[in-house]
Amino acid sequence: MESQVRTIEGTRAARILRAELMAMAGAAARDPSRTRTLRLVRLGLSETRLQQEWSAAAEALRPEVLALLSVQAVFPDGHARVFGSMER
Repeated sequence: MESQVRTIEGTRAARILRAELMAMAGAAARDPSRTRTLRLVRLGLSETRLQQEWSAAAEALRPEVLALLSVQAVFPDGHARVFGSMER
């Protein structure tokens, strides 16, 4: 399965994260032949806030769409976290 990756650097706004997740979800629903990854570099949101945003998206999206999405976050202190299909 092909993968599409979108990278955003330095964002501090949860609304940008939500908008990107919804855009990726729409693309995944239209073309389920690809997985989609949102890579967040030097993320200005806390890990807790990112977890909350991912959980909200997980509740709102159909399971078959959610299964095609993942978020990779690299925080300013260098640690990383993955949410979604790449967790498995």
